[in-house]
Amino acid sequence: MARLPSGRRQPDHADQGQPLALPNPQDLDGLSAEQLADVATKTAALNARAMANLALLATARQPIGVDVDEQLTAQQVATRMNAKPAWVYRHWRRLGGVKHDGLLRFPLGRLESAMRRAAHFG
Repeated sequence: MARLPSGRRQPDHADQGQPLALPNPQDLDGLSAEQLADVATKTAALNARAMANLALLATARQPIGVDVDEQLTAQQVATRMNAKPAWVYRHWRRLGGVKHDGLLRFPLGRLESAMRRAAHFG
């Protein structure tokens, strides 16, 4: 167990169901420049890891009622998105495309997740 600046104790590995205990903002008052830089570095790393894990969770979830085995071609994706097939081919990874024996396919659930992310983040 690690001790936080506030005096609270933090388990080495937070339980899945328990909220992660982070220091209170006022705990940063009075820290040296070196300590503040360390906090900023660790906060950035936490943020990056949290965002990466959220992205993985978002792509893993499948919308209810969607046939997860349904695979679309680049042409079908282009039609659905009102885009040119060339644009779909250029952005196939971002759209959740996968290659099977040299053929590019877009699992419907992954495509819809990518489209929701794009709509959310602009």
